[in-house]
Amino acid sequence: MKENGIKKGDVVIAVTEGGETSSVIGTIRAAVKEYDAHEDSLARENLYFIFNNPVDVLMPFERSRIVLEDDRITKIPLWTGPQAIGGSTRMQASTSEQYVISILIEDALTKTLLDAGLNDEELNSLGFDKELTIKDRLL
Repeated sequence: MKENGIKKGDVVIAVTEGGETSSVIGTIRAAVKEYDAHEDSLARENLYFIFNNPVDVLMPFERSRIVLEDDRITKIPLWTGPQAIGGSTRMQASTSEQYVISILIEDALTKTLLDAGLNDEELNSLGFDKELTIKDRLL
């Protein structure tokens, strides 16, 4: 986190298939620590923890619970449930995670780069609707 110079406006997306991966949890906790150290350096809405397990399954694990109970982190549980197609549940989990991440990145790009160079009419002509929230777009 320090090497990448996380600062105001940066987005931290921590993605774990199940919600227990120590290195992913460490990454989002480092982002929160940076937030605490430099109150104005990170916005709460820019910290995301994406996982594919029911929250109640993860709560007994301290490392997961610490993240799940931290209100500075936006949690996005993508529980896919039982396997819908032949193959891997991790394949299903990573597919849903990739979709959500693409929406988050698109939103970040719109807020940071596209807004600076394009007016609302130009953004709309490219399919960017500033009125839609991330939640609306995912639904």
